[in-house]
Amino acid sequence: MVDGVTIALRAPDGAAGVGFGKVLRDITPLTKALESGRALAEGLQQSNVLIRRWSGAIQHWTAGCERLYGWTAEEAGGKIADALLETVYPDTRR
Repeated sequence: MVDGVTIALRAPDGAAGVGFGKVLRDITPLTKALESGRALAEGLQQSNVLIRRWSGAIQHWTAGCERLYGWTAEEAGGKIADALLETVYPDTRR
């Protein structure tokens, strides 16, 4: 795949056009990287992935999480993850 730019070339006095300049570049690697990124994003959306802020608030909730936990992304978004999931931590005081 190729991307290009065409520029009108003018005489030094700026009055008359003397031609055109064209720059082309191969964007095949960029296109492949974008396709790979899209495939990865689609795969992650089906996985159980949640992203939370340092505060614990859920920022992103995938379709995999919806299936696993039962809450939609809209319901889970902004909630504190530990409270929503009723996280229980082991007692390490011994």
